[in-house]
Amino acid sequence: MLSYFSWNGRIGRMRYLAWLFGLFLLCMLIPFPFIVFNAIFFNSASSNLPLLSAVYTIVQAIALICFIVIFSVQRLHDLNRSGWWVLLVFMLFTNLLLGIYMLFFPGSDGNNDHGSSPPANSLGVHILVWITIAMLFIGILLSLLFMYISASSLY
Repeated sequence: MLSYFSWNGRIGRMRYLAWLFGLFLLCMLIPFPFIVFNAIFFNSASSNLPLLSAVYTIVQAIALICFIVIFSVQRLHDLNRSGWWVLLVFMLFTNLLLGIYMLFFPGSDGNNDHGSSPPANSLGVHILVWITIAMLFIGILLSLLFMYISASSLY
């Protein structure tokens, strides 16, 4: 059974990537109404915006870390590994290896020590993954373009 709030269960590679991307989208979209509201109704000089922004950022960071850990534990369960492996993110270089392992290695087929196989991916999962991949390549291309433009403007 899939759950965003449970340590138990298994999720595959695509769902892991889609859920992480969806989480980051939420973290980017949620502050917009507050920013617009503050810009329209408050004078920025008399506003408590810096304090509210700091509190919001701390709450958002804690929630983001909790959800990333939950999703990572579920992904590790799909790989038939203990959720405690998630602690490897605190070790230099092993965090990169763990990320590669969770994104590129397939989960175990059938039942494993952590439950039955995750359900098939929905259309929404496929769409989020393809948007993630497209944004990655667009970001790389734009970075290369800006590097070329800045290098050519130096001469």
